[in-house]
Amino acid sequence: STPVPISLLRAGHSRVVSDAQVERLLGLRPDAFVCTLSGSGHHVPLHVPQALASTLEQRIPEAAV
Repeated sequence: STPVPISLLRAGHSRVVSDAQVERLLGLRPDAFVCTLSGSGHHVPLHVPQALASTLEQRIPEAAV
């Protein structure tokens, strides 16, 4: 186990990361942050750049920027 926080940003219309994989991650690391960005395909930065930026701003502490 690692003390490093884990965040998974998942595309809403992509099948790259399955529901079962998300469940496995949360089973291993219940503290993991999982966010599904609806309206996006596999290339999240191109499909929903504002939603991605907003989510990252919420997850990354100011001191790390």
